Amino acid sequence: MNIPPYGDNYRRVGAYFSNLQVSAQAVPNMTTKISPGGFWYYTSTGASYVEYVGGNSPILTAPAGNAKWVIITIGQSGIINVIDGSPSAHPVLPSVPGRGRIPLAAIYVNAGTTSI
Repeated sequence: MNIPPYGDNYRRVGAYFSNLQVSAQAVPNMTTKISPGGFWYYTSTGASYVEYVGGNSPILTAPAGNAKWVIITIGQSGIINVIDGSPSAHPVLPSVPGRGRIPLAAIYVNAGTTSI
């Protein structure tokens, strides 16, 4: 069975790969907006379709010094998570722990950042 992307707007314009897009949000400043969408999640017991109705990420925090990478992920239960990297003069991407989390975006955050 083939389930189309969530939302009639995307289907009408033929934007089948426009689901789960991450973009900066004006208010509140340190969050991102994730568009509606979904994905198939496969386990040893079979496949399930995970649908996300759209929404905001948790608030991102700027480091006190240097910079860091932040990864926005969605889990197998449709919950958005934020994985913070370590602040450093030369930051590296944090690893996505285990199975069940799909990375949606990587955001570079400088010290003192107040808006994405």
